[in-house]
Amino acid sequence: MICYKTIGSAFAMLCFCMRLSLFAQAPVIIPKNQPIVLKLDAGGNYTINSSGDHPAYVTDLATVTNTTDSTTKFRFTPNTFDCSTTGPQTVTIAAATNGVSTPPNPDAIRITDLTALCFDPAGNLYFGGASTLMIRKITPDGTVSIFAGGPPGIGADVFRGTAGTVGRIPPGGMVCDDAGNVFFSDVDASKVKKISPDGTVTDINKLILNPGALTIDKQHNIYVVTNTDNVVYKITADGVLQRLAGTIDGDLDGPGKLARFHFIYSIAADDAGYVYVGIVEFKLGDKVKIKRIAPDGTVSTYFDPGKLYYPESINDPVNAFYIGPTGLKFDRAGNLFIGDGGMIKILDKYGKARTFVGHPSLDYVDGTGAKASFGQVCAIDMDPCGNLFVVDQVYNRIRKVTLGTVVSTVAGGGANQLTGNIGSSTCQQSAAVIPVNVQSTPAFTSAYNDIILQDCANLANYVIKASVTDNCPDSQIKITQTPAPNSPIYNNVPVQVTLTAVDKTGGVATASFMATAKYSAAPPGRSVSVSTPSLKVCAGNPVTFTADVINGDPGTSFQWLVNDVPTGPNDFKFTTSNLKDGDMVNCAVTTGNGCGIPNLGLDLKMNVNQVPAITLNPKEEILSGNSVNLTPVVIGNIATYTWTPSAGLSDPASAAPVASPEVTTTYKLNVVSVDGCATESEVTVKVIPHIVIPNTFTPNGDGINDLWSIKYLDGYTTGTVTVYNRNGAIVFQSKGYPKAWDGTFNGKPVPTGVYYYVIDLKDGSPLRSGDVSILR
Repeated sequence: MICYKTIGSAFAMLCFCMRLSLFAQAPVIIPKNQPIVLKLDAGGNYTINSSGDHPAYVTDLATVTNTTDSTTKFRFTPNTFDCSTTGPQTVTIAAATNGVSTPPNPDAIRITDLTALCFDPAGNLYFGGASTLMIRKITPDGTVSIFAGGPPGIGADVFRGTAGTVGRIPPGGMVCDDAGNVFFSDVDASKVKKISPDGTVTDINKLILNPGALTIDKQHNIYVVTNTDNVVYKITADGVLQRLAGTIDGDLDGPGKLARFHFIYSIAADDAGYVYVGIVEFKLGDKVKIKRIAPDGTVSTYFDPGKLYYPESINDPVNAFYIGPTGLKFDRAGNLFIGDGGMIKILDKYGKARTFVGHPSLDYVDGTGAKASFGQVCAIDMDPCGNLFVVDQVYNRIRKVTLGTVVSTVAGGGANQLTGNIGSSTCQQSAAVIPVNVQSTPAFTSAYNDIILQDCANLANYVIKASVTDNCPDSQIKITQTPAPNSPIYNNVPVQVTLTAVDKTGGVATASFMATAKYSAAPPGRSVSVSTPSLKVCAGNPVTFTADVINGDPGTSFQWLVNDVPTGPNDFKFTTSNLKDGDMVNCAVTTGNGCGIPNLGLDLKMNVNQVPAITLNPKEEILSGNSVNLTPVVIGNIATYTWTPSAGLSDPASAAPVASPEVTTTYKLNVVSVDGCATESEVTVKVIPHIVIPNTFTPNGDGINDLWSIKYLDGYTTGTVTVYNRNGAIVFQSKGYPKAWDGTFNGKPVPTGVYYYVIDLKDGSPLRSGDVSILR
């Protein structure tokens, strides 16, 4: 504010008016110029922070001006980045500050049976009660409307969703998430319900008997307490209901399945994922405790006021706990605000508790600090500026508590009005969505000192021996050199050599040193040329490269490069079978005293052609005299097909010949692509002779024709053979025919005569049947 010395008191009044005109303005967010780069630290993390005030600075992102006298409160979404979130991202900065509102008018609406409230990120306040059957919304400009539900006849926009109406909401049974959704416990439906920003109502869980207070963690898990069985349930973000802790009534820490609670009154979650419940031990003289539940369900005592229980504490009546933890809320600093009848206590992160505001007497008094009082603090939430908003259940008022402990009434007290305007909020907000590029950071681990090069006319390739790390895995670092390898250098003229490492996110690291050539006479002309028999090869086939050096020395070293990546041996020849199409091959050659040897040609760009692929059934079976069509599946642009041997094939140059071999034969298929790349596969065609079934045999023990020998039947191992007598009774049966029938049944010879057989080869062919005679 700029002031000029003019007329004393009149000027003072002018300045004051100017200040009031600016005091309710929202912060102004001024993003820094693009591009904005956020560099991860050595551990691969980046956390957004702010510093200062009037103006405030958001690290690397923006400057925020605030024309009020109030501190700017920030919310960053997201507030951290890591290696999993590199590349282009956006950050939403929400800035809020307290100013002065329009004249408050809390009596503009009527509130009855108030039990719960919550704020969304935009500063809208939602509240509901035990019997009103509706949830109302207060916008930052003070407009009060019915958000969902409502008694019959009021014209509310209700049942948009499939879950029905809004039922009775228990104390603390409402919570908002960072996406603007409202969750509430519906006692009548025995469910937790969700209201999306457009008013759609849905159920998010199965039945929970008598759901009570709610809270939510940063992973969007909902936690609900039940006062009928004193259990804490967790509803995951995808709607899975789990029992987190609690069994039967009692007071027992330990694993969640064994832990016990007395009456659970309130619940809250911290930023680390722990859940806290406020309990009242009615069986132990109405004493209070706060229990902490770890993510795995383990329960421990977080706060036990000890002798500060009423009525034991007569020496410290102000800080004594009187009614119990009737509301819990963490601030961003980790302090826990605790409702206790006509007071609000604060428990800091070091475990020290004190009265924040209010007085032990239960009353309805606006004011500051201990001069204020509440009828009954039932639920607590916090607006974007850090002000506490409290359900005063006895007087059905929404009360506001500033961080300076000033208590005022926000809403309630009207006669019949459900909607209206209660005056704008003092908390003013603005937001900006800022594009950023999150980068990891490479770093050279190899050291570089200035060098003297004797008898040299060219720089070496210093990239090939560079060592680089990165603070994120899979960083795909590429290193370049300036001046380029083999660049000319001149006697006594220092040259700065710079190596630059760039990872896939754009993160950059450099390393530099000076190189100076020293020679008394012009160095000999040196060169290297890299060659290979053909730039066109087939994938997987070995290819050999040769580096021919002119005027090397005994210490000359070779570093082969594929796509500038060092590989291969320290040798003038390099053979590999692992090239891909388009790979660039070259060799960096250095003399024994560190001189680069210029390469006479460019990198060799390889044309690597794919080898055809064959899918061919390795086995086929045919009966003697039959044929089979060989149908391979071949991938590739094929120039020729060659089958060997050719015997029994309709066309040995066909892609799919007909095979009719007289005996079992293995055929080999060789295919050659138009690029000259070849591959092979083979198939064995098994020829099964026709079975020969004798119509008689003489099992008389003379060693001649004693068995019913069926030639070639042993090849059908899954077939069945069944022999019947003239009465239709089975006298012989087998699977396969591993042992020929000897004319017996149950170890005794069957009578001579005619028998009937049925043979099923189980190969899809017709059944074979007929007569067989036994003679003796």
